[in-house]
Amino acid sequence: MYAGCGNPLMIRILDDLRDQTALITVAGWGIRPTWDAEIGEHGSVLAAAEAGDPDRAADLMRGHIQAFADRVVKELPDGT
Repeated sequence: MYAGCGNPLMIRILDDLRDQTALITVAGWGIRPTWDAEIGEHGSVLAAAEAGDPDRAADLMRGHIQAFADRVVKELPDGT
């Protein structure tokens, strides 16, 4: 979604962020795959963006990121 913004610096920053989050995602999926849930979440974000509802898209994206982080943290071994 951001690639068409026309701002090379912003694109580079977000590409770097995407690469870093990909590492976290792979680690999370290694603990417990959650592709099915994420497919639905991605679809909802895209639908809101296509409908021209940026506030809803942003809320859904925040929820998607938080839900993934919560799932990963919940599955991390506690060291005992």
